[in-house]
Amino acid sequence: MFGIGLAAPWIAYTVVTGVSPLDILRVTFGSHSELVQRAYLPWLLLHPYDVLLFTGLPASILAIWGAVRAIRLWRWDSLTVFALAMAVTIVAVDVAGIVQGENARILSFYMPFLLLMGAVVLRERASRYDLPLFGAQALVVLAMAAVLYVVPLDLDPMPDGPRQDIGGLGDVAWTDADEALWSTVRTVDPGAFTLEQYRWVGDPSRQALTYEFEFHGHTPAERPYQFGAGGDGTNR
Repeated sequence: MFGIGLAAPWIAYTVVTGVSPLDILRVTFGSHSELVQRAYLPWLLLHPYDVLLFTGLPASILAIWGAVRAIRLWRWDSLTVFALAMAVTIVAVDVAGIVQGENARILSFYMPFLLLMGAVVLRERASRYDLPLFGAQALVVLAMAAVLYVVPLDLDPMPDGPRQDIGGLGDVAWTDADEALWSTVRTVDPGAFTLEQYRWVGDPSRQALTYEFEFHGHTPAERPYQFGAGGDGTNR
């Protein structure tokens, strides 16, 4: 009955719209693959490595040990069945390749369940075995905090005020452009915007030009884009 109730809305949706859940999954996975553009085979190993690393190697080793122990015991109690089901889920998601990149963040909800997998081993031992695990996890956290910069620290500091080493635009008049621009890269949403107007000032002593542009966006871009300007060396 549960399966019928779960499938009924999707059956009705498919009949009315002509779009099945498999069609939705196919488009979703295709769009995701075009977005991340990462090779499947290398990330087949990097995916679980990323998750296990940020879970903590001691806890991850304990989880793997728990899964192996559950297979050997082959006991149909709740904890053993859970450990086996969780192990199958992790492998299935990894092989499916539906999460490509930032797995430790996206799959962070795995982490409590990985700890429960390790309980297959810990339940057979005295409670004092928890202390070495906590200590090892703490050491791993300290080591990762010392060498892994999850948030880059090489960003430029926020400026205190306008730059003084380039010419100021002041009251320089704007020049109308009304030039439509869009990306030539074929993606799901290449994006488009219009260059409404611009102004510039030259600094002959520094051989530099300072530009200011005003844009109007039309459609959001799936990927960051950049554009450049070039001169032809003539006075006009």
